Amino acid sequence: PHLMSREPLLAVRRNLQEILGQKEEVASSWAHFARAARQAGHDSTAQSAIMQAERYGAAVAHLQRAKLKWGNPAERHDALRLLKEYLDTAKAHAGRADSGAGGSEGARLENPRVFFKTLVRYWTWVQETGLQQTSEVIHDFKNDLAMIKSTQHSNTEKVQFVLGQLYDTLLFPDRGGRSRYEGGGQGNGSVIQDNNKVNAENLNRLVRHYAESLKLGHKHIFQSLPRLLTLWFENSTNDKVSADQKEKLNQTVKDMSRTVPSYIWLSVFPQLVSRICHPEPRVLDCLKTIIAQVLGKHPKEALWAMVAVIKSSQTSRSKPAKQILETVYKLFPNSREWRDAAKEFLGFEGSAGIVGELSKVCNITVIPAGRNAPAKKSGKGLTMRGDCKVLWDMAPRTSVLVPIQAMLTPTFPASGLSDPSHHPFPDSSVTIKAFGDKIDVMASLMSPVVIRIIGSDGNQYKFLCKPKDDLRKDSRMMDFNTVINRLLAKDGDARRRNLYIRTFSVIPLREDQGMIQWVNDTMVLRTILQDYYSMDKTAAWIKTSRIQELYNRELRPKGKLSTLELYEKIIVDFPPVFHRWFLDHFPEPSSWVAARNNYTRTTAVWSMVGFVIGLGDRHAENILFDSTTGDCVHVDFACLFNKGETLQVPERVPFRLTRNLVDPMGVSGHEGGFTNICAVTMKVLRGNRDSLMNVLETFAHDPLLDWLRKENESNKTLARCERRLRGEVTRFPNTRDIAQVLSVDGQVRAVIAEAVSPANLSEMYRWWMPWF
Repeated sequence: PHLMSREPLLAVRRNLQEILGQKEEVASSWAHFARAARQAGHDSTAQSAIMQAERYGAAVAHLQRAKLKWGNPAERHDALRLLKEYLDTAKAHAGRADSGAGGSEGARLENPRVFFKTLVRYWTWVQETGLQQTSEVIHDFKNDLAMIKSTQHSNTEKVQFVLGQLYDTLLFPDRGGRSRYEGGGQGNGSVIQDNNKVNAENLNRLVRHYAESLKLGHKHIFQSLPRLLTLWFENSTNDKVSADQKEKLNQTVKDMSRTVPSYIWLSVFPQLVSRICHPEPRVLDCLKTIIAQVLGKHPKEALWAMVAVIKSSQTSRSKPAKQILETVYKLFPNSREWRDAAKEFLGFEGSAGIVGELSKVCNITVIPAGRNAPAKKSGKGLTMRGDCKVLWDMAPRTSVLVPIQAMLTPTFPASGLSDPSHHPFPDSSVTIKAFGDKIDVMASLMSPVVIRIIGSDGNQYKFLCKPKDDLRKDSRMMDFNTVINRLLAKDGDARRRNLYIRTFSVIPLREDQGMIQWVNDTMVLRTILQDYYSMDKTAAWIKTSRIQELYNRELRPKGKLSTLELYEKIIVDFPPVFHRWFLDHFPEPSSWVAARNNYTRTTAVWSMVGFVIGLGDRHAENILFDSTTGDCVHVDFACLFNKGETLQVPERVPFRLTRNLVDPMGVSGHEGGFTNICAVTMKVLRGNRDSLMNVLETFAHDPLLDWLRKENESNKTLARCERRLRGEVTRFPNTRDIAQVLSVDGQVRAVIAEAVSPANLSEMYRWWMPWF
């Protein structure tokens, strides 16, 4: 709820607590309200609440005041001074108490929890301001931890995570503001380059602290775990690291795998699976054990992420995957849940299993080589009962989940602490009860089909089964979007504006086929616009043949017009009409306003995320809109990391923001709410740069993205992503880059200017349809 909605309720509670004489609770309530007001941007309200918290003696009042000052760059040294004074006073008091208590551990600090929160915050800010060198910060921080004997509070996830971050900065520093993935830094941001004992030992300390933090909690899991995996995988094959240090590194991960709850690994399970071809045998053995443990504990959910490698046509991938299955049987010999799931998923004694039959459905319209087209290639008369009888007869499958997003996304304990008893998936699993008889064939080049699965909850779920298409990149993009949604939900401004990205499940069945969860009630942008233009003019007017004729006749060298002049001529024939779709689908004023706001928000979030990750190929058939909410939904993520700039006609715009997409945003166009939401989103992305780069780093080093491995492209790609998250604007060609750190607002406006520039739009591939 909004802060102003909660404030009256909090005031009533504080009054009741004061009447009852519960002064500690009143103080805590004021401190909590100060924190909420500060996070909501109400600094004056936060200042008043902090004064009340101090009046009632709240233990964390100094911390809230310091955080409020830290928000103003001019007062950051004051914030550090406040924390330093508190720490010095607490240490002096602890020293006197320790002398009087004869050195007993419990008498050292009045409030150990607050002391260690302050200590962590102080040294984090000292590092951030650069007042001391990183090595000095680590030394002094560790001395403070050793001096105060309170293991319960010093050995927390936050403390271990911050120590890991400090060692990370020490090993892979930023040099002069440059990306750690560019020249001039040490290595590529993950691999140490100097063959010396100190660096190797610091690498092991770094990994050990991240591992310890994950044993204790998961609040920083999307920063620590992807980073730990990249460091482990990359340095295990690094010639600059000795065999002894590699063994220590591997042992740290092995020890961690025995103690962390299984849901920790679920958050990065696709990345783990993608590395099962790792060349280092010891790493591979440990990795197989981790995957086997997760499969044994969560077979219904984890098997969907494994089927692509189990059924892989590449022996180098399918062989270790099958070895992992054998390991699961050894580790869980009495698990009926695992045996039933494996049997129903993968088959038994000659049976193909449900995965094998779903693969056949994906290929049902594919013409075999050397044969004439089958009679049912058009899709007329295709039924599940008649054309996929084996799959039809397999239902019900009580051990096979319907692979929808809600069933496959793990949750974490609300406490933020490690909890081995926590079950990360919904208690009421939706399994496959039956299949719908109808099969729809889509009108596209490869003729994918739409099937229907009836869940055990009675609902019908549609899936698009695609042949001849590698969906692993799409699956990875959905993983990234899940992280984005978690970051947006944690930010006050983004949460208040209800910012999110629509996600859906993507299930690769093999390298060249898979299933995509159907997003109900969506319409393709091109279809929407074509319908309105057909009503206003004629169907022939918008045919691609007419546009092609214009290009052939008018464009230089055959014609007299430049690309910009031709673009300006074409857009006269295609005035913006997208606003009419909202009027037709949301006739009630309140629903129209809500839909337009949803549209603006989701389009803005997608635009900023797409810019950061270099998402291309945003033509009018890859953008959908929800006819019930107005949400923008993107599909087809094969063109990541600025691959669009390497096409025959290089893409010049950072995201799609043509005149039709601006049209529903109102009289202010993209200058109003759209720009504001872009700024809020970019603020969140830039504020979580380390988290996002850690996730992106695992993607770029993923063997699935083979095109990135050519000519060491991964480092260049990561460097460009990090530069965007710093505040730079990368453009095509790169000689046009704005190579300076801009404010969030400045960066957003510069990127939007690139997206709406007629000069850039005119240079886009003609069937990207920049006039739509």
